[in-house]
Amino acid sequence: MKYLLAIVVLAGVCLAQTSSQDSGPTTVCPTVPKKTKPSAKPSPSPASPDAAPDDSGPMIDQGPDTGPGYHNGVETAPDPGTPGVSSSKDTKVNIPPPTGEGAPADVQEMKPYDPHKADKSIEVGDYYFKERNYRAAESRYREALEWKPGDALATYKMGEVMEKIGNLVQARQNYQAYLKILPDGPLSKDAKKALARIEQARNGQ
Repeated sequence: MKYLLAIVVLAGVCLAQTSSQDSGPTTVCPTVPKKTKPSAKPSPSPASPDAAPDDSGPMIDQGPDTGPGYHNGVETAPDPGTPGVSSSKDTKVNIPPPTGEGAPADVQEMKPYDPHKADKSIEVGDYYFKERNYRAAESRYREALEWKPGDALATYKMGEVMEKIGNLVQARQNYQAYLKILPDGPLSKDAKKALARIEQARNGQ
């Protein structure tokens, strides 16, 4: 039995080899990958009118920030105001008013023209002059000249009181001013005598 089975197997093997030789040698070909066409990119579908705007790209502003001075809504031209001066409110400098009591002390307030008050001031000044209160008399004579600038009598009186207090420079000026106002006035002789006295005092005579 064993021999019979072996014979059958050998016969089968020989038959298989014979059939393979009749069909020719078997060659193995390398596999070549098939060329595939590149997939086309999907075309973007048109946005619907109600769709939100795309924020990825530049937005074109059709508002007032367009024109030669703007680029994409950003101002590129300078302000047409004063060159070199910023229009910001922060550049404005608030300068406080000067502190103090107002006008300087040496600036006197001008009084309105009033010859009647000038005569009254001369009258009071004469009273102080007789009382030898020359400082008070000087104040009244100055006040008379404020009420009536260029008054001849007040000018002469100022010369007298300045001579009494020893201010010969101003005394001489007031006597000379009186002679310019009234060269032939009732006090012109007294004014000339006073000028002569002042000249002698200045020369030490």
